[in-house]
Amino acid sequence: MGLPWGARRQRTLHFLKNKHKAGRSAGSAERRAEACGQSLSAETANRLIGGFDVRHSHRKYQKRRLRIQLILLLLAALLLVIGGSYAAYVSRSYVKGVAATPRYGFGLYSDYLSVVFKDADERTYPDKKIPLTKKAQDDTSAYKVSFIISNTADGTVSTKRMQYYLKMSNLPEGAVVTSSGDITAAVTSAGGYQAPVMKAYTKSTHVYTITIPAASLATAADIVVTAIPDADSDNSGYILAGRLQPSIIGSVAEFSYGYGFTDTGDVKDFAAFNFEMYVNNAAEDHLMTLSWDNTKVEIDPLFLEKMHLSPGNTGSISLVMSDAEDYHLIQFYRLPDAQINSWNDMAIAVTPVDTAP
Repeated sequence: MGLPWGARRQRTLHFLKNKHKAGRSAGSAERRAEACGQSLSAETANRLIGGFDVRHSHRKYQKRRLRIQLILLLLAALLLVIGGSYAAYVSRSYVKGVAATPRYGFGLYSDYLSVVFKDADERTYPDKKIPLTKKAQDDTSAYKVSFIISNTADGTVSTKRMQYYLKMSNLPEGAVVTSSGDITAAVTSAGGYQAPVMKAYTKSTHVYTITIPAASLATAADIVVTAIPDADSDNSGYILAGRLQPSIIGSVAEFSYGYGFTDTGDVKDFAAFNFEMYVNNAAEDHLMTLSWDNTKVEIDPLFLEKMHLSPGNTGSISLVMSDAEDYHLIQFYRLPDAQINSWNDMAIAVTPVDTAP
């Protein structure tokens, strides 16, 4: 005959007490046994505890797997956001017409063309509006637009040997491009015009003039100009480019002047900005003073060199403008830590003051 019921109960409770994490299972098994009025053997209790451990481990595994899945989902979402942001940055950088940083290492400079990415879409090249004074009705002479390409800026000569191919498209009908002679056929060909070599450490400037018949100017499209260094000159991935927009403004008897930024779009996308100043039909010299916040922007040193100006630390220059010198397009470069978030910020950073003649 077996042990009395009380003795069996004590033995079972003692067994359950020594099992890992079995307190609740033991109590539950004991209560179930008591409720049924049956004895609980060690073997039966062990099965109950084993079932509890299996179920407990399964729940822990499920929770762990759920946490891992959540972490993987969060990582995937984070990578998607980072990838999208990077793609947007690359896309924005790819199409921007003006870049500030390459000018310190790039060996070419220009008054009308800007440093851009070599693979940029030509539709994103900086627009360079060139106002031309309207001629008298009986004056049928052609209009002329000139620009320069140099290896020198702010008195500093490039340390690189530079040679480039100059290309132009959308020239108005009958337009002629000259440098040291007529180079129209060369600049419009597939290969472009191979400019003379600019020696390293030797100052060199090429001047190009586009002569446009008066009858062709009214319907002229933007003239797309690029200067592409050859492989032996520069492999940085940058070129000079611009969309020249010669247009007639004012009238032969009307005086006018103006200034402002020519760029459009989100100001935060630009590393440099084009600022124009012009007068038309000035009866006498017209004085314009241009000031800028030199903690936020830097004026193009090539412009200062061309105009023989030295602002020092004042951030201000004065320009005497007349019919002989009636238009300036000036680039300002954003400084690295400058807080420029709107065009209003740029209007505060660059402030012209004009005096009517």
